[in-house]
Amino acid sequence: MFEKVKKRQKILGFSDIIYNPIFSGDLAKYIVIFLKKNLKGKINVGTKNSVDKYQFAKKILRKFNIKRDVEKNLITNFSVEKRKLDTRLDLTKLKKISKKKLVSIDETIKNFYEFEKKLSKKNQ
Repeated sequence: MFEKVKKRQKILGFSDIIYNPIFSGDLAKYIVIFLKKNLKGKINVGTKNSVDKYQFAKKILRKFNIKRDVEKNLITNFSVEKRKLDTRLDLTKLKKISKKKLVSIDETIKNFYEFEKKLSKKNQ
């Protein structure tokens, strides 16, 4: 979605898909914990709360102070196949493993924002 903003492309926000997205930098911090503890197996990682894709897009645009509209739509209007609309991950295992509190959607967006700021300064 962020790449579409940069390229000034239309942004679709699906209000019927719920998920708990996480910034890759936050994911990396959890991976370090898993490696230090020598963990094996499947561990779901995401934010502690969830949001639909439409609201998530709006939150990111607001954080970056980008004045763009998000076209609210339903994935069921585009997809011929039936798909799961609630794609939230079960974080029970992550909560037991991680000593630190899980990040929220607002925190992960803030971390993404800070990363992008540092990256743009570095590339100037």
